[in-house]
Amino acid sequence: MQRPDTSLPYSAALDGLRGVAIALVLLFHGAGRLLSGGYLGVSTFFTLSGFLITSLLLLEHERRGRIDLVRFWTRRLRRLMPAALLGIALAAAFVLHAGTPSQSAHFRWDGVAALVYGANFRAMSGGASYWQMFSRPSPLQHYWSLSIEEQFYLVYPLLLLGIARLAGATRRVLRVVLALLAVASTALMVVLALSGAHNARLYFGTDTRAAEFLVGALLATFLAHHGELRPWRGHGSAVVTLACATFVIVAVAAAGEDAPFFYRGGFTLYALATAGLLNAALTPGVLGALLAARPLVLLGRISYGVYVYHWPVVLYLDTGRTGLSGVALLLLQAGVTIALASASWLLVERPIRTTTGVLGVRAGTLLPGALAATVALVLVAGRPRSVAWTRLMNSSPMPAVGAKVPGGPTRILVLGDSLAFNLGYGIAMWANGTDGRVVVWNAAQYGCGLVQQPDDPWAAHETDACYYWPSFWEEKIDRFEPDVVVIGSGLWDLRPQPVGAPDARWPGDPIFDRQLLDVYRRAVDIASSRGARVVWINTPCVGPEAYDSPLGRSGAMQPELIAYLDQKLLPALAASRPGVAVFDLFTRLCPDGRFVRSLDGNRRTRFDDVHLEPSAARDAGQALIATTLPDILHLGGEAGGRGTRRLSPAAAR
Repeated sequence: MQRPDTSLPYSAALDGLRGVAIALVLLFHGAGRLLSGGYLGVSTFFTLSGFLITSLLLLEHERRGRIDLVRFWTRRLRRLMPAALLGIALAAAFVLHAGTPSQSAHFRWDGVAALVYGANFRAMSGGASYWQMFSRPSPLQHYWSLSIEEQFYLVYPLLLLGIARLAGATRRVLRVVLALLAVASTALMVVLALSGAHNARLYFGTDTRAAEFLVGALLATFLAHHGELRPWRGHGSAVVTLACATFVIVAVAAAGEDAPFFYRGGFTLYALATAGLLNAALTPGVLGALLAARPLVLLGRISYGVYVYHWPVVLYLDTGRTGLSGVALLLLQAGVTIALASASWLLVERPIRTTTGVLGVRAGTLLPGALAATVALVLVAGRPRSVAWTRLMNSSPMPAVGAKVPGGPTRILVLGDSLAFNLGYGIAMWANGTDGRVVVWNAAQYGCGLVQQPDDPWAAHETDACYYWPSFWEEKIDRFEPDVVVIGSGLWDLRPQPVGAPDARWPGDPIFDRQLLDVYRRAVDIASSRGARVVWINTPCVGPEAYDSPLGRSGAMQPELIAYLDQKLLPALAASRPGVAVFDLFTRLCPDGRFVRSLDGNRRTRFDDVHLEPSAARDAGQALIATTLPDILHLGGEAGGRGTRRLSPAAAR
């Protein structure tokens, strides 16, 4: 993610390629995650880095007959450290001003890992998927890729120097070694993926991602000669360029979260395609001219700063603080990020890199002082949060249950809206008959959907625990360490979006569906972040009086919308999060799809046109346990206790 040193021939197209790569990242991380495959922009940076660093080292060896490692590492430090420290400071400012208790609690170690370029190892040891950065977001999560790059810069020159000394600096031997290492890295990722290793191990591993750097390095051994970059222009080069461009475009457009293809050699194939584009960018032609466009070149020059600063900006400038969403919010996030990166480039990064320092302070004095100040800021930002937050997080008292130990009680946490609260009451009634073997914490909130917007006219009853539900959920999960999380949310989420807008979108609109599913996936990722299984309750039908409520008047309770949520969106959620079980409350309460107040003429199910009677909640809670969590029923001995027998799936229906 850096511009080549002045000793390497400058290419505007390479800066343009950086601009494309950082634009992909912004489209992926920014509002609405408009481009599902935008994370491949990081892979593009990896291959570019491998190419540029190898070119620099080879050209230096040609000119001087040696590689000055101290000079190389010093230049990398002066180039990368200033913005990296400013990025950590920006993240600390975010945590101090707007961070959640969970972000604050983890920030000290997140900061230390970023400072020592070990953020990828911290992310890997946590076992969380890269895509859980959207559900439990550390403002320094994105430093994982910077850490891998720095590790490459530290180790790779030593490898190159060793090969040069042992093999007499012949490029043929160097190519063979680099190719074998790339194959080994790819094979390791494939073997780990097929053996069931967690995707965090694959995605964040330096060894498993090394192939992307090595492909770029291998390309440099062919193109860097006698102080020049000489691209391949052989027969069929146009066909190769077209094939590479097609592969990259299709991959970026079609790649989904944790796509298995990329863990089975896809990242290496993408790196090879990137290498083909890189070669074409250095060749006069259509692609080189497109990449040399002034806006892309300028964006590419500041791409390192854009990457460092963008994630705290994205976390802070969200819908809740700005009232914006979609493209409008993305443009705001990108504009602020680019402004910060431009100022950083002009006032800090370039002066430290090319002159004696900033404001007359030499880099040798400035950088150690900045490092010490950043460490102090990380320690301050990582302190415990305020009493106000503690009160909010304790708004539903946790049951009296000790620390989690092997053989301890099974813990069920209920989160979501009023229907979830009703069902949670029923699950708790069942758990009361297990002699303490199952403990239920019902932390669901009335009037609390997952799709939140500022100035929502239908949200009069919503609380901070609703509006800041990700923080609320994180704290419950961190404190309770549940084995199972039951989630119920639906009616509030079917409101037109943006609420009250004349051009509001409804379920069935692709943009509405994508944004709602993103919110629901985030909910699942938070709920499962400590290994809990997730059960999602679908939404039952409602009675005619419900249509006269404020929420009903918003149009959210229309039968066709409820059916669309239950039959289209929740199955899509379950397909994208295979561990999720969907409990069919609709079929249980709505025979033949009709609203009724009682079943079989005597079992009353609703106390109003939406919510469940206690007895119906108990029966439904038993059915949920029996049908979606049958292993919890086998508690050993008489789980029911006090005259309550163990349930079977058949008995619970």
